[in-house]
Amino acid sequence: MGGQILDSAADHYRRMTGPEGLDILRREWLAIARSSDMPNAGDYLSFDMLSEPVALVRQADGSVAGLSNVCRHRMATLLEGSGNARTLVCPYHRWTYALDGRLVAAPCMKEHRTLTESQSLPRFDVAEWQGWIFIRLEGEGPFPVHRFDALEPRLDERGIGSWVTAAWIDYPSPWNWALMIENFSESYHHLAVHMETLQPFWPAAATYAANTSANYAELRHPVHPQQGTFTVFTLFPLLAFTIQDPLPIVVWPRIIVRDGGYFDLRMHIIVDPSLAGDASLIEELRTVIDRIHREDIPLMERAWRGMQSQFAGLGPLSHLERPLELFHNYMVERLPPG
Repeated sequence: MGGQILDSAADHYRRMTGPEGLDILRREWLAIARSSDMPNAGDYLSFDMLSEPVALVRQADGSVAGLSNVCRHRMATLLEGSGNARTLVCPYHRWTYALDGRLVAAPCMKEHRTLTESQSLPRFDVAEWQGWIFIRLEGEGPFPVHRFDALEPRLDERGIGSWVTAAWIDYPSPWNWALMIENFSESYHHLAVHMETLQPFWPAAATYAANTSANYAELRHPVHPQQGTFTVFTLFPLLAFTIQDPLPIVVWPRIIVRDGGYFDLRMHIIVDPSLAGDASLIEELRTVIDRIHREDIPLMERAWRGMQSQFAGLGPLSHLERPLELFHNYMVERLPPG
């Protein structure tokens, strides 16, 4: 067998980070925006999630539609980036769609009198929860808010649903999406990677995971007299964020998975609206967050290179990595038999 590691943990890990894991993500609710990022009718965001061009569009009634971002004529993508529009116009032949995806104009197509709902843009399920916008590419059923019953009152108490994005930093990330979730969800690596930035204030050995349900993890840090503390929440499979105390700040690494070897990372700085205009504070946060993530990047590159090895396998996890155990269990339970 060429020395390949075939124990069950290694096999499960390879499956959850491979094509089968991407299939799981297609059936899950994935957080992809904050409601405050698109407050007005006609606001849109577009992206490629799991090789699927998708657009979020705010409707006149305040709801958000998740639409296929592919024209029904010759398959050109309709929208790029973000902005505001009264209609969605294809740049190829100017087929035009209403904000809800209905085809409303097709130039020079009078001979086709039935170009109506049959050519509307396909829709995806969308939900808004605690200020995040979630999308699901496949599957049925409502957003599973019950999974987070124990967590929701704590977010309500802070008013996080009304907090706004004050800034963000974009990072192209050419490695597997799970590496980011794992790295963000544990502070064991403070003692090696963040020796000057995080370890002096929140030492790895003093962090611990709270007792939570199987649907999310909560990693707590000691309180530093000057710097305060922060808590890392990971809502499986793809939403992770920190809540800082005492300042009302959330750091959210938005992960848009393109495929098994690449994702787009946007590190959001989310604050109470009262802090959104504090330019010096926001710039200081940008600087600190950028420095910390740039310390992580070389390790993500090394871990991704190691994942390609025939000898790659998971060693025993530390008690400091309890969130990873919960995350792996969540994914493995959703793998098909085999």
